[in-house]
Amino acid sequence: MTFKDASGQGHPADDLVTWQICNSHPGPSQQITDTPVVFDVVKVSESCKDATPE
Repeated sequence: MTFKDASGQGHPADDLVTWQICNSHPGPSQQITDTPVVFDVVKVSESCKDATPE
């Protein structure tokens, strides 16, 4: 698993207690066919709607 800062600020997501998951690749109900699984995260003080779209 890999955690990527979805805010676009490039912060390392080291302490996962302070982050929330906004999206994943592959997405919900999709089969995992490749690794790593990537979780797009933002700090809990931020909103997922503020995440930078890919």
